[in-house]
Amino acid sequence: MRKSLILGILLGSLMLGGEVRGLTAKQIVDKSMQHSYLGKDGSQATVRMTLTSRRGAQRRRTLLIWSVRVAKRTRSLVRITAPADVRGTSFLFKENASGRDDMWLYIPALKRTRRIVGKARQGRFLGSDFTYADLEARGLKGATHKRLADSKISRFACYVIEARPKAGSGSAYSRIVAWIRKDNFVAIRLKMYDKRGKLTKKLFVRRLGRSRSGQPVIKETRMVSQQSGTSTLLRVLTTKSLAGRTSGLFTVRNLARGL
Repeated sequence: MRKSLILGILLGSLMLGGEVRGLTAKQIVDKSMQHSYLGKDGSQATVRMTLTSRRGAQRRRTLLIWSVRVAKRTRSLVRITAPADVRGTSFLFKENASGRDDMWLYIPALKRTRRIVGKARQGRFLGSDFTYADLEARGLKGATHKRLADSKISRFACYVIEARPKAGSGSAYSRIVAWIRKDNFVAIRLKMYDKRGKLTKKLFVRRLGRSRSGQPVIKETRMVSQQSGTSTLLRVLTTKSLAGRTSGLFTVRNLARGL
């Protein structure tokens, strides 16, 4: 599976089209990640993040996410706008053609920007059930893919694909299984297994919408941690085109500029 896992989910990178017979596992994965509704000008999204504890207590955060494709590589900036105690916390992601993707985090309380490297990539992204490594998904880019028996989720026929990151990829997962709808190539369910082969997280796409061009767009998704009993709900509230307003946006200096 190519591209960033979480950003692909948030920003709806997918491809329209009916079922194509005889596709290999890699072809199905490539189709699911081939196109982005962001378009050449990029997009700005307002996203509500709901964090639910094991006991059911909830915390809500509002995020602004800017994203654009430059030379077929994703650049994204995520900034918390509410609540006040974490307002201004910002994250910058730059996908690279080779080697590790670049990530930086700005924490306003400390007035400090730090680069996320090494074991820190396994940390929780903005306190959620996603990790920084999930954003990169570098291990999945070098994964081997296997097509499993087709299945159905609700009324939707799905391809089922298993991805196994190769040794030395740095992935925290031994394998990921994805259910990809046959009618539009949207991955609507993921299961992630740790190095011991134990199911560690599940991701569910709960709601789809459509972009202005008619492409399906993921509007709501939920990540569930099997081991901690916590979950993270991401709901896209609004989207709009950046219309070329990207100068200086995706820079480390801009992380600390605030809202």
